[in-house]
Amino acid sequence: VVSVYYPARSVGHSVKRSLKMSFLLNTRGTVELAVATMFKSAGVIDADMFAAIVVMTIILTALTKPVIEHIVWPRHPQEELAVS
Repeated sequence: VVSVYYPARSVGHSVKRSLKMSFLLNTRGTVELAVATMFKSAGVIDADMFAAIVVMTIILTALTKPVIEHIVWPRHPQEELAVS
């Protein structure tokens, strides 16, 4: 998230837009797992670091949908009344 948020802010995007970009670009969990697996196989990272990367990837991937719904497509009270 940080690797997208700060560059977006530094080029003038708003906080909200920077957060949107950060979470939308963070939905690449399969790539992180593939790279972590390659690094572990090559001996670049140990089992503890691999486990930390896997847990982080699972948590961030699970949080993506709720965060995007809250930041990118927030529901308005009028919409909730119309749906019920």
